[in-house]
Amino acid sequence: MKENYRVVKSNLLIQSRQKLSLVELKMFLIMVGNVSVDDKAFKTYRMFIREFIEDGNIRDKNIYGKLDKITDELLTKKFKLKKANGGFEKCGYASYIGYEKGDEFITYRFDVLLKEHLLRLKKNFSNYDLRNIVNCQSVYSIRIYELIKSFEYKKQETFDLFELKAMFNCEANYKKWSDFRRYVLETAQRELKKHSDIYF
Repeated sequence: MKENYRVVKSNLLIQSRQKLSLVELKMFLIMVGNVSVDDKAFKTYRMFIREFIEDGNIRDKNIYGKLDKITDELLTKKFKLKKANGGFEKCGYASYIGYEKGDEFITYRFDVLLKEHLLRLKKNFSNYDLRNIVNCQSVYSIRIYELIKSFEYKKQETFDLFELKAMFNCEANYKKWSDFRRYVLETAQRELKKHSDIYF
């Protein structure tokens, strides 16, 4: 992995309601990592599949066979951004993804709505080294890492349980507090303490 592989995202994007699998989230983050915050506009980017497997610590040996499904999910799944007036905006994780069988890479573009969340950010954004999360094997560990990063300027922050479940889009998965604590919070505590530069 590149020594300076940075992910830069607005805090609003980090705190939005999302539901991606672990491999989908890692692909999206590596896609974002290929964007320069100094870009004035989005362009068509390229990501090598081998880079994704190695840099994302992808353990699935059939990842090439699943590329079609993974990229479909990134095109069809939405994240939900709250607006100050109480409204919201919804957007896909990519507006275009192309792959030719036998190619060693995919090409992709982002929706214009993401411009204010990924490009030329001056305030209310988080910036972190991708190496802090690629060894995590729980999608919630990565989401919690980003969430903590987005509030890093504060000495402490308290989160409402229902708000967290909504943000992670997992209300139906973990209706019991004991299950949410065990499979989301305690797993994230272990993984972040082992792999990342911050933990809780």
